Amino acid sequence: MKFTKKSKKRNNKNKTRKKRGGAVPIMYDISAREMPNPIPLMCPICKNQTFFLKDSMLRGGRIASFFEMEWLFDKSAKIAICSKCSHMTWFKDKGAIIPH
Repeated sequence: MKFTKKSKKRNNKNKTRKKRGGAVPIMYDISAREMPNPIPLMCPICKNQTFFLKDSMLRGGRIASFFEMEWLFDKSAKIAICSKCSHMTWFKDKGAIIPH
């Protein structure tokens, strides 16, 4: 089937667009068992204190990947992404980051 310029233009109009906006950056604190009081999370690059929070699933190994059973091992981490410079800070403990 041969495409013409008109059909290409029509196909581009039908594509869905990403919604703008979305998540709002929030201030977070870091807490751990060894720390008596939580401390504010601060970006080491730009000293910003507002972050986006994401969950990431870590790879479970070759055998689990082969059988597509990685989700079973529940190896995940929290990622705090700076709202200014996009620096990512990884936390293995899910409870280490708490809202301010």
